[in-house]
Amino acid sequence: MSNQSDINHRMRAILIDWLIDVHLKYKLIPQTMYIAVNLIDRYLEKNETKRTKLQLVGVTAMFIACKYEEIYPPELKDFVYITDGAYVKADVLNMEYKMLKSLDFNVTFPTQWSIFEIYKKKLDLNEKTFKLAWFLMELCLINYKTLKYKMSVLAASAILIASKTLGVYSSNWFLKNVGIEEKNLEECCKEMYDFYVYNSTHSLQAIRKKFSSSKKVQMIDDDKIQNAVNLSDKNITLLAYTLYGVFQSAYIFGISEESFKKLINKEINKFPEKYKEQIQKIVSETFEDWKRKQQI
Repeated sequence: MSNQSDINHRMRAILIDWLIDVHLKYKLIPQTMYIAVNLIDRYLEKNETKRTKLQLVGVTAMFIACKYEEIYPPELKDFVYITDGAYVKADVLNMEYKMLKSLDFNVTFPTQWSIFEIYKKKLDLNEKTFKLAWFLMELCLINYKTLKYKMSVLAASAILIASKTLGVYSSNWFLKNVGIEEKNLEECCKEMYDFYVYNSTHSLQAIRKKFSSSKKVQMIDDDKIQNAVNLSDKNITLLAYTLYGVFQSAYIFGISEESFKKLINKEINKFPEKYKEQIQKIVSETFEDWKRKQQI
């Protein structure tokens, strides 16, 4: 995205969040979504795109992915319809040619999903672990930061968190079948967990709605997932300062001190017991220190 002057990561996230709804509406297979996102990112890496054409890029990528992967793909008129009149058939067909030419007609490549399916079979994952891992991996589609990780690392990290969360993990079982040591997944797991927490209050909720409405996965308590990730002291401190910063802004703009503390305590209570005291101490000390400085 560094070569883009008119669009940014946020716009990409909005586009993919919308495409997830489209994917669900037409009941497409999972691999189609991952191919579409891959096409979008590779095209944007090579071609500067105006924001008025970003939705066209997304729709065209999904159109190509459907023709490549689906047995009964939606028709061209369906993709024009979902843009609510923003584009016509000729626009999609012209963009299809431009995209495929730009990518050297390379539509055959591994995705997180294809690798995830291999791991699923090798590990013989139960349904609950499989679906929780799928949910965590799918969240990464809208998180631009996860593009730096290999497909295999994203798939393995999602399974690692899910299996630890649900108590089915063992190091020998995981290493033998996945072939990646846990220490090599730590950074990706932290990134995945941080986005899981962030997304819970974010406006882009298509993935959560998809999984909750279709009952694809039984949502797990945040505490269990957080315990599986094992936050370090450094991350706890950073988390506490972030939490404090959000509510300090609210306090400055008129919220009472009592309400401020209630909000803080409500958020802290979402964390496991072993982290609560540490986070509470950092937030309270930082707040009191900030108040003293305001009085000087």
